[in-house]
Amino acid sequence: MNSSEVDYLLERFLARFFSIPTKTKFNPNVTFSQMRVFMALKYGKKLKQCDLARVLNVTAASACELCSKMLEAGFIRQQIDESDRRIKWLYLTHKGKEMLRTLSHYRSERIGRLFKAVKTNRSQKFVDALNHLNEVLD
Repeated sequence: MNSSEVDYLLERFLARFFSIPTKTKFNPNVTFSQMRVFMALKYGKKLKQCDLARVLNVTAASACELCSKMLEAGFIRQQIDESDRRIKWLYLTHKGKEMLRTLSHYRSERIGRLFKAVKTNRSQKFVDALNHLNEVLD
């Protein structure tokens, strides 16, 4: 198998796995891009908007628009840095943390259903491969 085939399979899998319908039981207004912001701000992490743009691999303008919508929806808040008032830190609000929990639960359910459909030894090989790939990327 060559790198083009792996690229195709990986892209196909990720697109299908992460294609969570926007109109679901958990929120009719959460987009995939917003889900990526939830994950970036997970565990009480704080980020500047420019850092968020880098993490998401989007332009500063795209990050700004995304943050504006999430601020308006009440999922994130901004706090001015006390030592440098030019810096605005982004945090998840209580509403944002609740949404993150819901999204994480939904994703875990999907992974569970996926693994039930796969033989146990193949599931373990997949987990081992993901662990190894993460080590390589670190």
